[in-house]
Amino acid sequence: MLIGMIAVLGSGDGESLQILAAETDVGIVVSNKADAGILGVAEGLGIEAKHIPGEKGVFERKVMGLLDDKGIGIVACLEFSRILSKEFDENYRVLSSHPSLLPELSGITAKESYKQAIEKGLKETGITIHIVDEGVDTGKVLLQEKITISPNETVESLRRKLQKVEGRLMAQAINMEKPF
Repeated sequence: MLIGMIAVLGSGDGESLQILAAETDVGIVVSNKADAGILGVAEGLGIEAKHIPGEKGVFERKVMGLLDDKGIGIVACLEFSRILSKEFDENYRVLSSHPSLLPELSGITAKESYKQAIEKGLKETGITIHIVDEGVDTGKVLLQEKITISPNETVESLRRKLQKVEGRLMAQAINMEKPF
């Protein structure tokens, strides 16, 4: 199924974006953080990159204007550090990734998820791609993939392992025939 151009909202380093962009048509990357690595990665890939500052309402109105101008209806959140409003979620098909096998370790940041997985002595964790709804990490799960946590795992090594899965799994979810 050809779904057209997508937008990415992200606040992280952009490692997952490289994989996602190779498998989908990313038209714009937006971050609320001026120093987010994802903006530089997007520019390096020839993708329009925008930093949009401001509180939640201001940020969302500006993003919605950009998406509407470009005719984008699907939004992928990669390490995005904001909770979107119900209005935003209702106007776009919004997918998010979470670095755990939801519902485990839900409602926390990616960095905290890596840390807790190791501290709790989990033998495996993974990536979940889910539809964004009005809750936090509560939307319908589309895809999950497990990875093994090695005995000498660090937060950084776990982050790298999960990011390799994140971009590929997000692309797979976006390209599903009927993901929503």
